[in-house]
Amino acid sequence: MEKFLLHFAKIVGTPTQNSGSWVHTFSPTDEEKLVKRGHLFITLGLKEFYGSQEIALLGKEIISRLHEEYYGDLELPAFPHLQQSFKKVFQEATEGAEFILDMGMVVILKNVLYAMVNNGARLLIKRQDELKTLLSQENTLSGFLQNKDVFLLGTKEFFSLLSEENLKTALNASSAQESVEILAPFIHGQPDGAAAAVVLSFSEMKEEQEKK
Repeated sequence: MEKFLLHFAKIVGTPTQNSGSWVHTFSPTDEEKLVKRGHLFITLGLKEFYGSQEIALLGKEIISRLHEEYYGDLELPAFPHLQQSFKKVFQEATEGAEFILDMGMVVILKNVLYAMVNNGARLLIKRQDELKTLLSQENTLSGFLQNKDVFLLGTKEFFSLLSEENLKTALNASSAQESVEILAPFIHGQPDGAAAAVVLSFSEMKEEQEKK
């Protein structure tokens, strides 16, 4: 089984009274959770919010619930549990809601990626100089990682602000952090704060790195 070094960087839009976005990343220190559930990445975009609750608290609550659901039960295999947790939390959050919500979720477990998105969130991959959309609307997928894969998980609003050329330029950068720095001017200071994304890049772990 191949082993990979994982690097990531995130970008979040400027919040407004009626819109906000969040990126949540988590790598368990608990060995059982790491082995059974892997590394978690979430993007959340919330807009047209007119409720009485503070939007910042609402976004954090939704992410906390999704994190709690996913890592709270270690019995089911990771992929079906991801789908179950995602659907449950989204339904809870939007029942009778006065806002529009889109969510994206990626799990890296060993050398496999699991993902689910809805409501315009998207997952892109750059593999061997080819950029393509893996997920959009409401879909799930699983697949094996390859050396030098780069993934971009983002909200609907994030992708509305960027052209395909913008995305290609950013994901051709030498690191996840550099990709985010290229994307930042398109996202920060926009009138809608629902744009957020996380860039994930992978490189094959060399034998001497495994021994450290």
